[in-house]
Amino acid sequence: MSALWGKRIASVAAVVPVLCLLAAGLAGCEYADDARPSPSGAGNSKVTHPVPMASVDPELVAEQDRNMAAIEILMADVPIGAGGAAGSINGQGNGEGGLGFSTQLTDTATYTVTAGCIGAPGAKLTVSSGPGNALLDLPTSCAGVLSHDIELQPGPVSVSLVAAGEGYQKAATGVVRVYEAASLSPGPH
Repeated sequence: MSALWGKRIASVAAVVPVLCLLAAGLAGCEYADDARPSPSGAGNSKVTHPVPMASVDPELVAEQDRNMAAIEILMADVPIGAGGAAGSINGQGNGEGGLGFSTQLTDTATYTVTAGCIGAPGAKLTVSSGPGNALLDLPTSCAGVLSHDIELQPGPVSVSLVAAGEGYQKAATGVVRVYEAASLSPGPH
């Protein structure tokens, strides 16, 4: 039995030096590591510079703030209900840009969609229940508040308001809200 045990130790003893040589050979290998720069900085010719922030026109910001304050006054009595959005509705008159929000309705009910905008000749209000499924697509004047009642089913609903008219409406702002028609509703629908 001891002769058998001695042969096993001799074969293991023969393999260990080979493994040590293999490990020593691999330790000398160099691997490229793009995630870390080399300590000396040599060989790293890529220099990145931060992208400068665009300057904001203070007059435009002031006009947007005035428009937002005015639209908030117009919409002060409109409940938020199932959701809403407020902010820039600037666009290029072709449906690009604007503001929007999505909400998940839990009940089938008649909802009131109310929108108001200032700073553009008009806007387009769109309510949809999925891509390509517009339930409401109304042009509106940016001279006041538009409210429209619509029967909506449970599920996702998206609402958007985009400035319409010629040219880019930089300072155009708006507010959109969706709430159940049974809640406090402002004026006629």
